[in-house]
Amino acid sequence: MTRDDQRARSSSQAQSVDLAINRVLAAEVAAREAIAACEREAEQEIAAAELESRAIAQSAERRMQRAQRIADQGIERALEQLRSPLSETARSSPSHDDPRVLKLASVLAEEVTDFGLRSAPRADGYGTSSATSGKGSKVRG
Repeated sequence: MTRDDQRARSSSQAQSVDLAINRVLAAEVAAREAIAACEREAEQEIAAAELESRAIAQSAERRMQRAQRIADQGIERALEQLRSPLSETARSSPSHDDPRVLKLASVLAEEVTDFGLRSAPRADGYGTSSATSGKGSKVRG
């Protein structure tokens, strides 16, 4: 092999190496751009998730406040029922084992624990009506 052949071969190999290096560099640039795009997308998804999380927390807070109002209304109705004048046959204060007191306590406990979210009143006439109607428990004497 002559010296000119060696130079031509060496030059050809150098060009091949240069092309390979350029392909690697181009691939590296493309990979960095893809990573940057993924990072931007991830940041957008995180921001959207944070907004959704705040909305869920606010909704939960509103529901808890509503449940507390329903419970407070039930307690107030129960207290009004206890304060109301008794029938002619029972003028004295009811005792702790009076069926009306026991029933009232049961209804109040049920209303406090399930927040008055029933959609229909109980068959016996006690219990809560729909929470969306704004009406609460009905207590019978």
